[in-house]
Amino acid sequence: SQMSVVGEVVESHSFLESLLNENIKINDSNTSTLYEWINPDLSSDINDYKNVVNSILVLRGMISIVENYQSSIVKIEVTAQNMYVAKSINELLIKNANKLLIKKENERAYNKLLFINERIEEVKKDLNNVENALKDFRYNNIKVGSSPDLQMQLENLLRDVQFQTNIMSTLLEQREVAKIQNIEKSEI
Repeated sequence: SQMSVVGEVVESHSFLESLLNENIKINDSNTSTLYEWINPDLSSDINDYKNVVNSILVLRGMISIVENYQSSIVKIEVTAQNMYVAKSINELLIKNANKLLIKKENERAYNKLLFINERIEEVKKDLNNVENALKDFRYNNIKVGSSPDLQMQLENLLRDVQFQTNIMSTLLEQREVAKIQNIEKSEI
């Protein structure tokens, strides 16, 4: 079955591992790291990778993800004997998944802007080259009207300039749209 990005994030090994050092509420007044709560009989040494993997498996077993693809709603449920723990883990999952997704979206937007800016620089060079070729052609061929071959060359050069100008226009427009989208996303 298809899983949303949120579902994939919440069930990923590295994401769950990143939560193990987070504090969770275990009753009205006490907190514990998630790792310590899952492993009450072990020393608090989180460097034992076998214990980390087992902790992740325990945590993954507590999490249930239900997705409604028509409404795009993802329901994350955490089942634990302790209601404080279940609530804390659920809040932790949602908070950290949102942070990660926002970070990923910002990276994607940044990379898009970077690509567009690089492409603009390439097209500037290409446009400059075709404009110079057109200028040189016009300097060297004053009487283009009397030669069909020269007219064809001129039309080809004009078409090249127009093509590069259109690409530049599209890229500049895309850059402005990407900037606006970045601003809108950063305000969320």
